[in-house]
Amino acid sequence: MRRSFSTLVLCLACLTPVVRGDAQASRIDSLDAFVKAQIAQRHVRGLSLAIIKDGKIAVARAYGVVDDVSKAPVTTSTLFQAGSISKPVAALGALHLVEAGTLSLDADVNTKLTTWKVPENRFTTTEKVTLRRLLSHSARMTVHGFPGYDVS
Repeated sequence: MRRSFSTLVLCLACLTPVVRGDAQASRIDSLDAFVKAQIAQRHVRGLSLAIIKDGKIAVARAYGVVDDVSKAPVTTSTLFQAGSISKPVAALGALHLVEAGTLSLDADVNTKLTTWKVPENRFTTTEKVTLRRLLSHSARMTVHGFPGYDVS
């Protein structure tokens, strides 16, 4: 799918509290109604949604179309560019490692990197790149113009 498509990928970590039977169906119906309203209000062409519980997909839904020309429907198998949605997921994983004592927010990341190191430069002479600075986008590191992954 080309990047020019208006897409939104929503990944919900859990449905809390998850209940059984009619109450759960009612919650899913409410979620469907909310998503459909947001799609209309925000002019989103299509999106895929997954609710993950205990490491497994509990609910998967697809809404809208892949593009305006073919009008092909979005399915739960439609591939979307992850884009910036991966940032909070990566941050959550990193913070779990900080909580477990595996990583430090304020240590030089080069002490943990093995296959690649942050190159020394005029910025790193006064301040090292730390996980805290990476997560807060204040480490002066970026990738300009990432076009996304090739469809093939």
